[in-house]
Amino acid sequence: MLHRSSALLLLLSIQATTLVAQTPARPTYAPLVQKVEAAGQAVADALNARDRDLAEKRRAAFAETVDELLASKELLTTSDYNRSATVAMIVGCPEVCQKIARFTIAKLEQPGQLREFLGIANMELCQRVDTDAEMRALATEAVGALEIWCEAKPGSIGPSHLIQAYATLGEWSKALAWDDRLRERRSNIACPPFFRVILLLGAEQWPQAIELLRSEAVAEETVATEIEVLVSRAEAMRGEHEKAIAVARANLARETTDAAVAALADALARSGDYDAALALLAKHPVTEKSEDPRIAAGLRKSRAALVYLIGLRGKPPADLRQQLAKLLEVRFEVLGAGAAAAKRMQQSPWALGWTARKVPSGPSGWANDLLLAVCVRDTAKYEQPKTERTLLGAILDDEARAALTGDEALQVARRNVRASFVYFTSPGALVVDQLLAKL
Repeated sequence: MLHRSSALLLLLSIQATTLVAQTPARPTYAPLVQKVEAAGQAVADALNARDRDLAEKRRAAFAETVDELLASKELLTTSDYNRSATVAMIVGCPEVCQKIARFTIAKLEQPGQLREFLGIANMELCQRVDTDAEMRALATEAVGALEIWCEAKPGSIGPSHLIQAYATLGEWSKALAWDDRLRERRSNIACPPFFRVILLLGAEQWPQAIELLRSEAVAEETVATEIEVLVSRAEAMRGEHEKAIAVARANLARETTDAAVAALADALARSGDYDAALALLAKHPVTEKSEDPRIAAGLRKSRAALVYLIGLRGKPPADLRQQLAKLLEVRFEVLGAGAAAAKRMQQSPWALGWTARKVPSGPSGWANDLLLAVCVRDTAKYEQPKTERTLLGAILDDEARAALTGDEALQVARRNVRASFVYFTSPGALVVDQLLAKL
């Protein structure tokens, strides 16, 4: 699992061939926009020639041409900026499209479809960032733009991207409501069956999720192991622990995978059989390998966190924050600081929370989300020393402060933890939910 939302993002895919003229009659755009079109066509030509190096050079030139457009003292029409954003998306420059859309929304009273373009660009950029914090920031901006656009133009492709943005933020009920609206209209951009399962799980509609997971439509889209892991999890969440264990056990008997082992251990632990869960994990060490050192480390840390959390037997300790940070190797680095100062900072929920937000997504992301939630909870009770406050004051920006102490910080952090329910690769969803209720 490289990105926690990779299974959710149904991105707009446009392959560059040529910049197709508008039909039935091609509008006349401003000279600077025509220059943008020409630069975009140069990128498209390089892509068609399969010359990646040339395409990157021409993308850089394209971005400079757009900067020239936006720096112009003459404010152009919505149509001009819309065409420029269209070209940016066609040639694979979502960051340039984002820049055009932000500019237009800020400068024009009627930015029109540029709100949709901002949402689409941001959701594609979600695939390119390293941390969940960056992803959530992009999705939040996308929601702000797409909500306005989709209410005005519900028949556009905007709702599909709005659903993705809501899902990225863990706003499952809102995402599901929009999918319901699309289905009522028999829209061809309604969520595919398995994506709808994800929304149902996120919205905690367990019976409906199980019913859809057992459908032929989902079976055609998804491998059986993944389906069974999610069915077991949903059964446990609606209190059917024996069914959950039976489903997980049958899944493991069918094929021994790390996900199947973890799912059975999770179901056993949620039913209160911690000893059996720990014995199962001891019997089946992690087998998945990766040549990427970061992914390999994430797999190791994910299993270590699962063993630790099950071993708590539903009783979170006072030092949960410190123990999770140690297991996940989350360290606040202080350049030039002595061992004593570094040790003090490692005890700070502010410092650990700030660091946890910047951990790249990966196999242990589900446990890192729990660490961040614990840090957010602990900041409210933590008396911050003056020296620490001075040091962190130079580091923490407004966004980081809001994530750690804002009015909705704990609610958002908990919601992000619970988002692990929808990922079959998040092995400790049931155990974490049990602990979360006691935090």
